[in-house]
Amino acid sequence: MTIFRSLKMSSRLFLPFLLLCLTRHSVANDSLIQINKCCNDNEFLNEQLECVRSEVPLPQWSPIIYQPEVSGFLAPGTIPENWAIIKPSKPNCDESSRGPSGDKYSLKFIVAQENGLPPSYVNFDNGSLYLQDHPELISNRHYCIENNAALVCLKVAATNSALDALKGKIFKCCGDNAVYSESKKSCMVDPNVDYWNLNENFTIIGGFPACVNSHYAIHGRLDETYSLNIDGTLSDSHGKNYNQSYCIEKTYENLSEKASIFVCANTYSGFEKDVRFSIYPIGLAISIVFLILTLLSTLLLPCTYHVLHWRCQINYIVCLLFADVLLCFTQFLSMYISPTLCVLSAIAMHFLFLAAFFWLNTMCFNIWWTFRDIRPTSLDKTQETFRLRMYELYAWGVPLVISGIGALMDLLPSEYQPNMMKPKFGEKRCWFYGDAEILPYFFLPIGILLFLNLTLFMATARELTCGLWKTEVVKSTNERATLGRVCLKLVIVMGITWVADILSWGIGGPNYMWYFTDMINTLQGLLIFIVVGCQPQVIAALRRWLNGSSATDNGMGGTSSTNAPSVLNESTTKPVETLC
Repeated sequence: MTIFRSLKMSSRLFLPFLLLCLTRHSVANDSLIQINKCCNDNEFLNEQLECVRSEVPLPQWSPIIYQPEVSGFLAPGTIPENWAIIKPSKPNCDESSRGPSGDKYSLKFIVAQENGLPPSYVNFDNGSLYLQDHPELISNRHYCIENNAALVCLKVAATNSALDALKGKIFKCCGDNAVYSESKKSCMVDPNVDYWNLNENFTIIGGFPACVNSHYAIHGRLDETYSLNIDGTLSDSHGKNYNQSYCIEKTYENLSEKASIFVCANTYSGFEKDVRFSIYPIGLAISIVFLILTLLSTLLLPCTYHVLHWRCQINYIVCLLFADVLLCFTQFLSMYISPTLCVLSAIAMHFLFLAAFFWLNTMCFNIWWTFRDIRPTSLDKTQETFRLRMYELYAWGVPLVISGIGALMDLLPSEYQPNMMKPKFGEKRCWFYGDAEILPYFFLPIGILLFLNLTLFMATARELTCGLWKTEVVKSTNERATLGRVCLKLVIVMGITWVADILSWGIGGPNYMWYFTDMINTLQGLLIFIVVGCQPQVIAALRRWLNGSSATDNGMGGTSSTNAPSVLNESTTKPVETLC
């Protein structure tokens, strides 16, 4: 699925590079640090390196200042107490002040921020200056700064400037000697490992693209979904070029895989989308509508009609309905969801989908219990209530324990538990992080339940074909057999599609191999409505309701009977508890 996340400017854009530079350069903070302000107040610096007085009041001088001690940026307009501002003052770029004899330096005019790109530079609180496209920190003696631009002493490159101008510019998200960590949501620095090499035909610039509200999307991989052109643009498999803001980086957790492509979420539509992300939300919306119709159709039946089956079915549909609503919500609005809401949605979906499967399991157990022998079954009110309470304890309690453990493990620091046991909700998407994380918390319990459901129905089918249907009892259990077939259809609808989902998780392969089964999964609500909402007794109740008659019949004061009503009649003479 599309992997959307919100990256904060203060911790994602510059922090990896600043930490990298800190390992190479340090300045004592126990004395005053002179900072050159290029011009006087209410003056700005032009491209001719001249200070020009503004005819209108200019904003307060407020450089972007990073403070490593607090791992964050100072508030706009805040100046460190040990800074001494010298104005107007421009740096001296003579050879003796910069380095070994023979090196030549010149003043370079650097715009503070170009359109669509990250800020070009940022200050440390120790007075040094970090440039996005420069490999080292600049001393406080060798630059001056204004709101709109900076003047910096840079060494004159010995390479052919005309040749450099022909090179394509690409952005490597985390700069040199660093990769992106999806678990930590930031870049990781390791100068001893060369994670990724780009050829010399490109000018490499470190930094994430400047996105609205700092919302990013990881969309595809280099050399798989897209290829990199010599001019720095991207091409998809159809040969279509994209020159929108992006950066390329490998992820620490998957170093053996191709580099990921980071793009702005608001420009995501410009990239070729996987067809699934257009179709799935529509399928989920259709499913939600039919789940609501299914719920309404079951409410047409009297509350004392098939009590246990009715309660199990209502709980199952409600769980699936709310789970699909959350899933549809995260699919449609993923780029606008905050990280906290994304994590909460993932935890809630985890619980609701588990609960839906556990309620389905109780329905499967009920139908097997009903047909386990050929003797008619009857329960008094006390037995019925006790069994219902046991089902509720099982179908609500076990999912609550599993999802609760998952949420707790997700909150614990990684050093206190194995990485594989951490769900990592919301780190890659509003769900589990990946295959290893989803196995113990979701696919393993779902797989066990699916196996139990199929086993129960194999046993039930054997009883129906080899036992009950060959006796006279079948004349009074037609409705049970009909409801058994309905439950069997329901398990087929749920079970087979989820088997395919588990297989797609385990086997993998191209996405198009699983389009059909994935689409069936999104339309579960429609299939459940066909199986459950179109039962003869539901249609009969709807007819009575449309004709203005009571949905209940006379003589329905009891809750159990040895005589089962036939679903072929439009009304029942006595209620029966069908254990489905």
